[in-house]
Amino acid sequence: MATARMVTGMVGTNWLTFGRLHTGFCDGNTRDDPDYPFERGQLSNADGVFVGFDVGGGEGIPMQALPGERWHDVMTYCAYQWISSYTFEGIRRRVVAEQALGSRPATSGLGSRADSEALAAARAGG
Repeated sequence: MATARMVTGMVGTNWLTFGRLHTGFCDGNTRDDPDYPFERGQLSNADGVFVGFDVGGGEGIPMQALPGERWHDVMTYCAYQWISSYTFEGIRRRVVAEQALGSRPATSGLGSRADSEALAAARAGG
């Protein structure tokens, strides 16, 4: 059975699929996504507005809230990673845009220029 932490890690290995950039922070890495909204790559600023939520798992991992000022986004290089509201919403928007394109066979493993243009048009609402 996959736990929420395992799923988060699996999604984290596929960020380029969703067009996400690394937020940098920790270990001296560059900040590729200058729009990341929270300090030091955290899930929330000191106001604690956002927390992570782990539903637990069969390996003795209890259900728990993960304090946003102590946990970091999965796109950072920091310890204690969870998906932030910013990254979640970015992936959600990407999935909605791709669903708007409908299903059709891919022209290549990387997609075609037409696929990229159609995705951009779907994102723009046209």
